[in-house]
Amino acid sequence: MNDSESRSLRETPIGPVRRLILIEAAGGVAFASVALPLSGPDVELPDWIQLLGLGLLIAMWFLTLHTWRGVVGPRAWTGATALRQQLRCERRLCRGVVIYSALLVLLTPVPPTWTRFWFATTVLTAAASVLALTVSVATKYIGGQRVPRYG
Repeated sequence: MNDSESRSLRETPIGPVRRLILIEAAGGVAFASVALPLSGPDVELPDWIQLLGLGLLIAMWFLTLHTWRGVVGPRAWTGATALRQQLRCERRLCRGVVIYSALLVLLTPVPPTWTRFWFATTVLTAAASVLALTVSVATKYIGGQRVPRYG
């Protein structure tokens, strides 16, 4: 990726971490819309849905790592006021990488017979994703959060 291309990505009105949150939330809603109709507290979840969920988790882990790499880049943020926001974004991405890594370790050996656990995890994924989308849309249109331009 050349410098002018990376500069145009940084100058978008929506920041890289906010884009990541929107992508994670959209992926969670899409996964829940596929998994919830086929699951239940006493229904055994098909293997392909479990693999789809783990695949989504791995994709979000890699996407978080990729975003983190772009945020800690030497010219990703400029200005004194952006330093605090950069540190907050870096902490959020670091937490995300640690949480995704822990979830990958914890969820990989879970047997499919734990139907209540898989159902509860799917419902929590759907609720968290809808909440993230709602907060993101509300802050964009109500004006609760200002996203700086990068350059």
